Amino acid sequence: MAQTTSNFTAGNVFAKKSISGIKNRLADNTFLNEAIKNIFESGALGIPLTMPGGIKAPDTGAPSAPAPTAPTGGAASAGASPTLVILPLPQPVAPGNLITSDFMNALIAKLSELDARMLALESEPSAIGTLVITGLSPSGSVRVQDEMRIFGRNFGISDGTLRARLVAESRSVDITAYKTGSSDSLLIFNIPDIPNLAATGEQLNLSMRNATSGDSRQITVLPVAMVPSGRLNIDFISVSPNTIKQSALAEFRFNLVSRSNVAAVYSLEAEITGVQNSAAWQSQVEFTDESGTVIRSVSLAPNQVKPLIMRIKSVPGVNGTTFNVKLNAYFGAGSSQVSGTSGELQFTVGGTVKDQDDSISLSVTKVNFVQGDGSVDAGKIIFKKGSAAVITLQATMSIAGEYNFTTALADALNWRVAPLNDKATTFTINEEDLSPEKNVNSTIQFAIQPLDGASSGGRVLFTLKRTGAESEFTFPVELQLKA
Repeated sequence: MAQTTSNFTAGNVFAKKSISGIKNRLADNTFLNEAIKNIFESGALGIPLTMPGGIKAPDTGAPSAPAPTAPTGGAASAGASPTLVILPLPQPVAPGNLITSDFMNALIAKLSELDARMLALESEPSAIGTLVITGLSPSGSVRVQDEMRIFGRNFGISDGTLRARLVAESRSVDITAYKTGSSDSLLIFNIPDIPNLAATGEQLNLSMRNATSGDSRQITVLPVAMVPSGRLNIDFISVSPNTIKQSALAEFRFNLVSRSNVAAVYSLEAEITGVQNSAAWQSQVEFTDESGTVIRSVSLAPNQVKPLIMRIKSVPGVNGTTFNVKLNAYFGAGSSQVSGTSGELQFTVGGTVKDQDDSISLSVTKVNFVQGDGSVDAGKIIFKKGSAAVITLQATMSIAGEYNFTTALADALNWRVAPLNDKATTFTINEEDLSPEKNVNSTIQFAIQPLDGASSGGRVLFTLKRTGAESEFTFPVELQLKA
């Protein structure tokens, strides 16, 4: 509050600054006048009330005493029961009237009285019992199951009257599990589950009431934080131009398909191997989106498909040079990392590349070593002598028809690759099998094992073709044998 103006005596000059101070002080307090009067008249504070001109304190049987003057500040004496005087406002002054010291002192007395009444209110919050929320932590958005703290006063926890809830347009959830440390000035709880909460979050009304009053705040609640899981399919589709030429631009088109449970931004990296001057090749690599904008990462929502172009700006190799391209993308780290790989794709400078069937997508979803030890690193399956693995492939198709799986080894000798079920390599997708998104998934398992004299590495090419289609889809899986 602003400081109250000092009293005037006859003959004082009423400076503009003094008049402005009085106007500001009245503006601070006038709107509270009637409400405060009603509170004191009700006796809710236990403070007697007198008003010159007819309104006085309730009769207690004690001898009457002169009404005290309104205090000008400071706390009441300890143990005293203050009597508060409500003064009438001075009569309005017409233009041209003389503003006397009595008039000005009446204004100052009124301000002092309002100050005293405000002081009484502010020093006795618990007597009114009004529930007030003063702060939230966190102050921004909060997720389901996260801890939240509400600061304020008169919450009603000590007497069991608090009712707290989160309210949406057509739903409400009671908050009942108060955590240790909660009090009448602090409520600690974990955000409860909200039925049908939007994936992007919603603005909810946090409502709190005690026995007589309440308060509320708007908060944004997000779904529970999900641990990233799943995978990313990276499907090679085509090269443009389809004949790779020395010292010319070559654009390798991929489809990135999110099979993850979360939206994520995936970092991109390309590996070019199988050539002596790999650094010269790597220096020519860049990624672009469909518009040609150079990018280093791709944002994908769950189940979203997005095209990506890997460009070799100027092919360094001469005709006949064979080179391998591998595109990797990843998000997160450790056990919660979601990643994908195109596998190692082999091309030849001067060679023509056939387009792949972009209505098909293939990926390895699981590798299980059923014999001996092994591991998987960036899509490469690493075996030890005597080990064997079963891999699970998932095929996603968007066109009905009859499909057939075949396998072939590339740069790999004495490796065994066989389906666990021969009949599963041929299957039919009917129109009614297609989902609303116009695709259907099918899985097939293959056993892979290095035999005696197996080469230290190579690739197995899994190919899926729809009967009658001009193109097919091939997905390479890298193999490595460690001693």
